[in-house]
Amino acid sequence: MILHHLKNPFANPEISEANLDKIVDTHINRLINNNQGGTYTQMINDTPPLFQAWRTAISTEAIEKALREGRTISVNDAVKIIKAYISRKRGVIKDIFAEGTPGYELLYPNGAMEYSDATLGNLRTLTERWIASANASGSPVIAAMGPELQLFLDAFITARTNQLQSAGEVIEKDSDSDIARAALVKQVYKNLLGLLIIHIDDVNRVIDFFDLSITKKKKKTYTLKVNGNTVKNITEDFAPEQLFEIENKGTVNLLVYTADAKTTPHQGWGINIAPGTKQKYTVAELGGLRAFLNVHNQNPAQGTLSVKLVDA
Repeated sequence: MILHHLKNPFANPEISEANLDKIVDTHINRLINNNQGGTYTQMINDTPPLFQAWRTAISTEAIEKALREGRTISVNDAVKIIKAYISRKRGVIKDIFAEGTPGYELLYPNGAMEYSDATLGNLRTLTERWIASANASGSPVIAAMGPELQLFLDAFITARTNQLQSAGEVIEKDSDSDIARAALVKQVYKNLLGLLIIHIDDVNRVIDFFDLSITKKKKKTYTLKVNGNTVKNITEDFAPEQLFEIENKGTVNLLVYTADAKTTPHQGWGINIAPGTKQKYTVAELGGLRAFLNVHNQNPAQGTLSVKLVDA
């Protein structure tokens, strides 16, 4: 019976590459965001290299597969991939280095639009600068992005010079990505066990370090009763472009904001929702992209809040 509970949940082959990527990416960022006392430093040091090795392996195999099947990556597709990657990672970077700080400016010295407006003439230069800045950022999470983006840049360079070549025959054996994935999920499982030991007196705290929304259908509308002087979590792991339609159905003001943990009280950002108010808000208006959306009732009386996830 006990052996069943000791099985590694991350070794499940039914977890897709996309979902595993999100699980590990979220896990690493939550370790970093909650490491004020240095408790999770070893996990933060050990996990990103394995994560990057796996990402590199699956990216390399995807490119080799395209080559083997005689497909070519067009220049336009390669440009889109690079721009989308840099744009997608901006949210993660802002969680580590707030916009306007030296760390953020290192990667976006002229703003994010410089990359989205890049041309065939300057894309390679800008991408090489971004990779160099990521390596010099001092953040293991951001530094790990450099090699992955380099793969996409290499694909762009190859497509640009029209020199795609066949990768040859594939020998049926355990692929590099399978080996890298096994090492990665073993490390994440090790982290899970370590977190359980650290939080032995409050095992529910461990949930905050993992994205459990991957395997469950996300609810569209949330109605909450919020007791007086209480913090309550509304939802978690939403996209940067998510819109929220929020309605205060009670009689007291309620503070709605993004947070790094489900129990984090109001930190000064977000929106103070007055009774009777019904309005749509962006993630930026609610405090910027973080793992959780919380509501804090700072009044003695109970409040009622309705939150609807609206397509952007």
